[in-house]
Amino acid sequence: MQFLRAVAIAVIHFQLVASTPASIQDLETTCGALGVMKIDKNTLPQGVDPDHVRKCLNHPESLLRERSEGQVFKRECWNGAKYGCSKNGYCWRQCGTGGEWCWAADDGGYGAWIRCTKFEDCSDSMPCGQGNCKDCGCSC
Repeated sequence: MQFLRAVAIAVIHFQLVASTPASIQDLETTCGALGVMKIDKNTLPQGVDPDHVRKCLNHPESLLRERSEGQVFKRECWNGAKYGCSKNGYCWRQCGTGGEWCWAADDGGYGAWIRCTKFEDCSDSMPCGQGNCKDCGCSC
């Protein structure tokens, strides 16, 4: 009986440790230059799962732009296809009439950046990334 009690206590302890959110320092280490997504879960739009909000704020391709020389990867207006898959495997879509575009993200734009291997994996109805970051929203 004591053995079963000890096992039950160990299981409960493990569940508590496993469900404890990562510390901000851990997230800052993980996300680095992308920044940490900081959002009040009570302000999320209806239908957005708070457990699916991405941990890192900015889009991974922003690191490629920052490392490049000059303005080669500057976010420019795009008047071509309505949506597509970047060469690094992320969905984007047009979102305005003047060539504005956005990176697509799950869960109403607050979740993970949507990955792809071909343009057919993406669509023009995917939500734009949200979260008060330089890579969020619709712009060029």
